[in-house]
Amino acid sequence: MPMKRWVLAVFLSLAFLSAASAQVTTGIAVTKTCPSAPVAPGAIFTCTGNVQNLDPANTVTGLVVTNTPQGGTATPVPCTVGGNAVTTLQPNGTPGDTCSYSVDETAPACNPSSSTIFTDEISASGTDTGTNGPVNGTGSGAVTVLQCTPTPTNTPTNTPTETPTNTPTNTPTFTPTFTPTDTPTNTPVNTATNTPTNTPTNTPVNTPTNTPTQSTQVVVPTLSFPMLGLLAVALIGAALWLLMRR
Repeated sequence: MPMKRWVLAVFLSLAFLSAASAQVTTGIAVTKTCPSAPVAPGAIFTCTGNVQNLDPANTVTGLVVTNTPQGGTATPVPCTVGGNAVTTLQPNGTPGDTCSYSVDETAPACNPSSSTIFTDEISASGTDTGTNGPVNGTGSGAVTVLQCTPTPTNTPTNTPTETPTNTPTNTPTFTPTFTPTDTPTNTPVNTATNTPTNTPTNTPVNTPTNTPTQSTQVVVPTLSFPMLGLLAVALIGAALWLLMRR
């Protein structure tokens, strides 16, 4: 009996552990969000998302995150907690159970007929330490790429144009006619003409004549010195005589 009880106890313990293990959730949840507004062809846009450990009791180690654009190849993407890249996620519900990522994408060329949907996928994988088994998850995002702007085409239109035509017009031209006219001719006649002749006339000319004039010369007598002395004596004597008579 003791042996049977011991075997039963071991069996119940294993059953309990198996049931407990069966109730543990494992795996990785991956989300991805891309711009909702349409983007131009060739434009660069950014998608973001999270990677979360779903196991509440165990960690996920050896975490690898990659991004695969539509028609492209997978490239590694760092997943960060508090700005630091991590490769281990803590049990779900505890700090560090989720890491975040950001990836830049380039929109493809446009479609000339319509807008297109551009999709890409983010993948995460690791090992659950509770089961020592692999866990993984994926998320996808999509953007709308605008249609090519149609190039205006110049369609020639047949516009009738009025082309002037040269219509000859009969324009009367004036042609001079030579009508002979009786033109009187001047026949010179010998007409006597009075031709004045220069007849010299004798015009008296006042010719000055030199008439000799008689000049009267006054002869003034001159006295010699002796005569002047006698004259002076005579005048003095006459004067004395006159004084004496008085």
